[in-house]
Amino acid sequence: MVHYAEVQNTNSLLKVYPGDQGLKTGTTTEAGQCLVSYVTRPDGDLLLVLLGSKNRYEDAIKLLDEGWAAQRSSAALRELAKDPKSLILSPGIF
Repeated sequence: MVHYAEVQNTNSLLKVYPGDQGLKTGTTTEAGQCLVSYVTRPDGDLLLVLLGSKNRYEDAIKLLDEGWAAQRSSAALRELAKDPKSLILSPGIF
C-alpha cells in the first residue's frame, strides 16, 4: 500500500539556488532569521550556517556565492602550483 503526503517547505533557496539540498530554517526574536543550508555541486560542497539575519535568503546567496568564488580560486591555484613555473607566468598572480 502506497501513501502520499503533501509537504510544504519554507526554504526558498531550494527553488532558486543551484545544488541547494536544504536543511533548516527558523526565526526567533533573539536570533532573527536563521538558515542552515547544504549545497552540493560537482566541484564541491558548502555548508552555510546563518544566524541573526534580517533577510536570510539574500544574505545566504551572497555568502554562498563568495564561498564558491573562494573555492574555485583555491582550486585554480592548486592546479597552477603543480607546475611552479606556471605561477610566475600566470597573469594577475604578481
